[in-house]
Amino acid sequence: DLLQALGKPRPLRPGLSILTISWNHAGFLGSSVRSALATLDLLSPDEQGAVLVLDDASSDETPQVLEELRAADGRVRPVRSPVNLGLSRARNVLLHVAETTHALMLDADNTAVPDGARSLYAVAREWSPAFTFGNVIMVHSDGSILAAVSNEPPTTDYFFVGGPHLDTLGVLDVAYFRQIGGYNPDPAFHAFDDHEVIHRLARLGALIAFVPTVAGRYRYDRLSHSQAHQGAHEATIARLRRAYNQDG
Repeated sequence: DLLQALGKPRPLRPGLSILTISWNHAGFLGSSVRSALATLDLLSPDEQGAVLVLDDASSDETPQVLEELRAADGRVRPVRSPVNLGLSRARNVLLHVAETTHALMLDADNTAVPDGARSLYAVAREWSPAFTFGNVIMVHSDGSILAAVSNEPPTTDYFFVGGPHLDTLGVLDVAYFRQIGGYNPDPAFHAFDDHEVIHRLARLGALIAFVPTVAGRYRYDRLSHSQAHQGAHEATIARLRRAYNQDG
């Protein structure tokens, strides 16, 4: 219903948009959007897309925070869902309304490192991969560093054992992601949609690019998107193996 109300996708122009989901993340949203705007500031005016923020039926102050951000900078474009879509469907709505060839997926509990994110976009323009990623630093709520994710190219262990985690934060080829149906709404992959899409891209033979630069920071605490689902990790890896790696 929401996609129908938003109308048909518009033709894509060269440039970079930022796609952000907020579900009761009002406390994180300001820093995330400001980092997105700082990333766009590093691009030429013709390459700057919008910061598209989907409020996924939040019950906190997300609408008010989003309106303040929009009033301060017209590049911020809110999209409101009247019902909670969940991560995958929310991402697909943002892909639907994007108007540029490339998009940086930046969840509300992440912040972009502008120089690093610009490097991802530069590689994406030059080599045309389906997905371009770089290092993401996991931090506690006080800013102290916990670990690095997305810190190496996908390896055999990643696909067959469930090794290093690749975060959603990366630059997407919008047309290609639309072509393959976007993110998978299967409930088994909820909060593991980043794992699933990398496996699917590899199975399809799509180009995946790794840039050795810090592209963003991921806030790791009880309010982050995926923390309530960590216990399902092994079952999810087994499902991915069955879906995409069954023949070696």
